[in-house]
Amino acid sequence: MNLFALALLLGIGVLVLLGIVAALALPEIGDIVRRVVRWSRRDRGALDELLVVVRQRNEEAARKLGGTLLVFEPVL
Repeated sequence: MNLFALALLLGIGVLVLLGIVAALALPEIGDIVRRVVRWSRRDRGALDELLVVVRQRNEEAARKLGGTLLVFEPVL
């Protein structure tokens, strides 16, 4: 078996493993997203407060590191 075939088989194996991990993780991620959306619809003010706290902690961490950190906030 030459090196190209071995690399191809290894690449396919990695893709299969990534697919299995994604298939196992997606239902849990979807459940978390559904809970956050339900929670945000019930109490929008609490979600806004949570985002403020996350933003403040991110800014504090950025100051400690001497740089800036990017925050991707969800839009619900």
